[in-house]
Amino acid sequence: MGSSPAKTCTEAAPRGKCLAFGVDVDLPALAEASWAEIEARFPAGWRPEFIAVWLPYTQVPAWVWSAPVPVVGLAADWNLLWHGYREILPRCDVVLSDEAGVEVMHRAGIDHARAANLFGLERAFLEETDLEGPRDIDVVFVGNLSPAVQGSRLPWLARIAQLADRHSIVIATAAFGSDYRDLLRRSRIAFNRSIRGECNKRTFEGPALGCLLFQEAENHEVRQWLKEGEEYVAYTTENLEQLLEQFLADEPKRQAIAAAGRARVQSHGFESLWDNIVEQLQSEWPAIQQRAANRPRGPTPAPTTLPPFISATLDAREMGARSLVSCRRPGRRSDRQTRRGVRTDASSLEACLLT
Repeated sequence: MGSSPAKTCTEAAPRGKCLAFGVDVDLPALAEASWAEIEARFPAGWRPEFIAVWLPYTQVPAWVWSAPVPVVGLAADWNLLWHGYREILPRCDVVLSDEAGVEVMHRAGIDHARAANLFGLERAFLEETDLEGPRDIDVVFVGNLSPAVQGSRLPWLARIAQLADRHSIVIATAAFGSDYRDLLRRSRIAFNRSIRGECNKRTFEGPALGCLLFQEAENHEVRQWLKEGEEYVAYTTENLEQLLEQFLADEPKRQAIAAAGRARVQSHGFESLWDNIVEQLQSEWPAIQQRAANRPRGPTPAPTTLPPFISATLDAREMGARSLVSCRRPGRRSDRQTRRGVRTDASSLEACLLT
């Protein structure tokens, strides 16, 4: 597995639901091992019904393709990783991705792709209870600022930065774990803009920690999980600033929608969403098993080398090195996070984001 799925699987493992393979989980990845060697490490009497593999930014061990059970590929970030996915996805017995990704995959002949939400909340967000502290950040955004990856997002952040003369605005990247959750606990509004029209990780994380979610109106996936106008706010090109000013001036209304959003996302944990996905696959499970029986064994062919500038762009850890930009209204206490990054005013932030 990997990343959030592996972590959630480890939490569920005491109930016997799954074992996770990867780093610091139940089973080491053991890239050079055979399926027989992996199988020998299973608990006595335990055998998997399928293997779920988190595909982004990783290498799938060769033994996965030799497994006698279905391989379920979790194909997030397909728009960035298609170069490799075109080799890997045909080897999977069923592929899960967002709706736009499934459409692209079907056009490419990957007919076994199915739409699913892969970004349920991690346990740490579901267990948060201390949300009574002061919210001294008016609008927060935490995410990728790379112009090569998120170029369409940057003009929106520049518009938000223009509000820094009268509101506390924090735009951050490379904020993870407790540092990231601390930012959300201090924030009134969490701004989000997806790259593919998908319901991404930020969609549920902000509401889970008491923020009012601002999401682009053209995102249709989010409407499957949250009620527009009741549990989140949908903005457009024409009304972004107007809506931000409206809800920052009306704290009771902001709190009401934020509370409704928080109540809703409590049922959107990764484990809950994953259980629903597995249930939905049951109707076609015989066909998935047949595909697994016919799957070619052996390692996946290595894709051709990417140009260096693209490889650097896709290196999430390298992108994460660009720390944090904060715009603060004069008189507000400075954000302790800015010690790790850059502090600037709205005009220079706009120039930075649009360059």
